[in-house]
Amino acid sequence: MFEITEIVDGDEDKAKAILDMDFGTSDGFGFEFSDDKVSVKMPDLVKFNQGWPMSKFRIVSDLRDAFGINTVEFIETWTRAPSAADKDAAEE
Repeated sequence: MFEITEIVDGDEDKAKAILDMDFGTSDGFGFEFSDDKVSVKMPDLVKFNQGWPMSKFRIVSDLRDAFGINTVEFIETWTRAPSAADKDAAEE
């Protein structure tokens, strides 16, 4: 038996609740919504999490059901850390 503890309103809050339920956290995730897709910006945390691939499958399914869309887009960004020379130049 399930107990309702809160009502989630708003697209972003719904998406965060799905991430919390399926992955355990929504910290660092970002969302963009359009009529035909949900875009999920992924934090660095997922790049090294071994459970992410299985969670991702559940997240896609739940986002599709919750928002009535067919497409879920994941955005993964890899940014090079600034070099020591770049840091020194910025300080000057």
